[in-house]
Amino acid sequence: MLDHRSLPSTASRIPVIGLLLVMVAPTSRSIPSVPDSVGDAPARHTEDYDANRWVGDSYYVDSTHGSDSWDGRSPWTAWRTLQRVREHEEFEPGDAILLARGSVWREELRVPASGSEEHPLLFTSYGSGPKPLILGSDVVDGWDETQREGVFVAPVAWKPTQVFEADARMIKVAFEGGKGVPDLAPGTWTWDEANARMFLAPAEEGPPKAGSIEISRRSTAIEGHHESYIIVHGIAVGRARLHGVSVNDGSHWVVDDVTAWGNWLYGVKAGPGASDVRISNSRATDNLIGVGGFDVSGLVIRGN
Repeated sequence: MLDHRSLPSTASRIPVIGLLLVMVAPTSRSIPSVPDSVGDAPARHTEDYDANRWVGDSYYVDSTHGSDSWDGRSPWTAWRTLQRVREHEEFEPGDAILLARGSVWREELRVPASGSEEHPLLFTSYGSGPKPLILGSDVVDGWDETQREGVFVAPVAWKPTQVFEADARMIKVAFEGGKGVPDLAPGTWTWDEANARMFLAPAEEGPPKAGSIEISRRSTAIEGHHESYIIVHGIAVGRARLHGVSVNDGSHWVVDDVTAWGNWLYGVKAGPGASDVRISNSRATDNLIGVGGFDVSGLVIRGN
């Protein structure tokens, strides 16, 4: 049985009052492609998160080959969606939720239960290939031409924070006046809140290619509220409207070997109200803030 009570001792924890953050400034506006950003290199952790050695039950989720009508108890009867994880009411301390490598979800993983000091609840990966990827963005097609050459419009009901054309983040400009069609330079976008629509001018000439425009929609990729004794390991999160991983009000979390890229604010955030959180061995790129937190006590950041 593994002992995962390996959060740093009280003496080695960092008390955080106010705002503590690690800035990771984007070096360019280009988001790396999914294979490059997620990668299938060996994990950078030093602890053993092998779910086969976990003390509780294991549940498997596979976005390609799973089905929510199955029991989720083996790779051959895996669930398909993260919503099915959220709806499961029988998780116990020491259970492991395993996400298939190579899977991609466009939904939010809400942590549904707590672990215990002896037996945390584990979220990790299984199989081979790139890390399982949870995206906060949706593909938006159906762009119509406007009377301005090179400017296109589509319905967007939610308030977006960022837009991507292929792997490049587009530049937001103000929508002045709220009427008519704005004059946009290539590679820019604006949101018409009054009419719930978006205008954009692709960097490439012509209308947006099918599947090429992604708009951040969900606030987070992985989020916890009040849950305690949680380990999140070996997962990739990207393009969220706010944060890749967000720990709110919970305690005794470990976020280890997570890849967080292209999120609007934090790659990995602890707080408000969180305590005893460790963010380790993780890679945060092209987020406004890489890893950090605010209104959090006992935050440890190391090896990132």
